[in-house]
Amino acid sequence: MGQTGLGREMASGYVVRGGTVVTARGAMQADLWVRGGKVERVVPFCEGTAPVIRERPTLDAEGAWITPGWVLTSGHFAAEGAPSYRERLGAWIRRGVTTVVEGVDPGWGPLADAIDRGRAAHFNSCLDYAFKLDIAFEAANRFLFRYASGQGLRLVEVRVGDPKHLGHSRWGELFVAAQNHGLRLVLRPEAPHPVDSPDGRRWLSRWAARVAEGVSGVAPPVVAWPFGRPDRPVPLPDGVPAVCTLTGKGEKVLGDPSVVALLLPEEPEQAEWELPVEGADTALVEAVRLLSTNPAKLAGLYPQKGSLAPGSDADFLLFWPHDRRLSLFQPDAVFVRGVSVGHHPFRALSPGSGRLLAARPTHLYVLSAPL
Repeated sequence: MGQTGLGREMASGYVVRGGTVVTARGAMQADLWVRGGKVERVVPFCEGTAPVIRERPTLDAEGAWITPGWVLTSGHFAAEGAPSYRERLGAWIRRGVTTVVEGVDPGWGPLADAIDRGRAAHFNSCLDYAFKLDIAFEAANRFLFRYASGQGLRLVEVRVGDPKHLGHSRWGELFVAAQNHGLRLVLRPEAPHPVDSPDGRRWLSRWAARVAEGVSGVAPPVVAWPFGRPDRPVPLPDGVPAVCTLTGKGEKVLGDPSVVALLLPEEPEQAEWELPVEGADTALVEAVRLLSTNPAKLAGLYPQKGSLAPGSDADFLLFWPHDRRLSLFQPDAVFVRGVSVGHHPFRALSPGSGRLLAARPTHLYVLSAPL
């Protein structure tokens, strides 16, 4: 069977054979058994292959790397018209995105209306959808957090317009409220950024110290970093994790322990990153951590998303080497819930075939577990 020759009729049960399965925990040569849109089993070569797997239809992945699909946490499709929406979403799918976390902003009106608009946008989607709250610091409060949690949101981005806001006394109340409602906070400083502000860096340092001493009793804040200069390392205090926005190709963040996730840029064509085949296993493990697993954890979607393990959704990508290089955002094949979407995603997965990811019970294991 060809590299992308698996049709919808076979999505109920087949084996991806001969490839290297990559997760955030490591890479191994293994067969991937897909059934009913889920990962049924991952069978390492050293374990042999059970007869029930050998009898399944096979997709030949010899020499390929198999990764979970990328998780787009910077989605803002709800305010877009249908033509623009479909064009941009299709471009993201071709670049390996298999899950969208849509931002809803109370600035559009009442939060209930903003979420309804996001749900309406979901019905134009062929991908699974989740939501996050995008809110200015001045509007953040525990009542809004409670409502967001009740609507199934697990991620809140708080826009910080003034570095002095980082030292505001309300943060203690907001951190506790977020933890009580199972929310993860990502702080998105706007200009001037803390790296250019003594006030911002001082307050970030205090945060880091409190977290290190165990005084705060809450998960450390994650700071969103506008990664405008790929050549500049992220100079955050120890103990403050960061998510970086991809703004150019070849950002040197692989292996940086302070960076827990990468946010994809606003425009799909800006997502470029190539890896040499030499050392690809190690680099892809790190890429999966930054582009799939940790974004899914931040949004409360792990292990359903961001994983290739029994029970997770069969959202995966296949990469073959080209000129001894791999392009992270030009996969050779994209599979959504076990269906190959090829270069025409809306033909394989019609709008409305995606799922709105349901609200999950509030629990704090994602907050306490390391990203």
